[in-house]
Amino acid sequence: MTDMHLSPDIVANAALVPSAAVDSGEIKITFVNYSKFELRRDVTGYTKDFAFGSVTSSPGPVLKARSGMETLDICQIAFSWIADGANNAYVTWYSPEIPVRFGVRIVAPVQVFGIGKRPYWDVCWDNNPGRDPQWARSGSDPSDPRTFFADGHVGGLAAIGRAQSWHTALDLTVTISDYTGGKS
Repeated sequence: MTDMHLSPDIVANAALVPSAAVDSGEIKITFVNYSKFELRRDVTGYTKDFAFGSVTSSPGPVLKARSGMETLDICQIAFSWIADGANNAYVTWYSPEIPVRFGVRIVAPVQVFGIGKRPYWDVCWDNNPGRDPQWARSGSDPSDPRTFFADGHVGGLAAIGRAQSWHTALDLTVTISDYTGGKS
């Protein structure tokens, strides 16, 4: 048996975030901010079919610096498969200091009697607060991590999204940090 030691840095920066229930139809977006920048919520929303579901948590107007955490958590209703099209939920944040706006959107395609594509997520980053974001796919597999920003950082800010993906549920966590240029 080997000794297992935890790095104090990892423990000091850890956040306990409850996961979406496995394949429950739950859509969850959590932002955790370890950066020195306070972020302001920008355009945020969800389609009307999600509105008929259960919004159990909605992000506040500010994502605090150094330890802020905000969540959008939606449990889809039992008859969500009746919907006319894909449901989506999105949250964007803006930093006037840098300036940059970035965010994520989860798209839950229609499933009829459990048949259909699993939810996936899109990303955006720009400098257009208050306007509709231009979304881009996060990658070919919703479970793959995605680094934000063309160079992996902008103005001292870095962000990475990681998701757990099931057939009807997606739990996405975006971790925001100060960009250190590879220095610890």
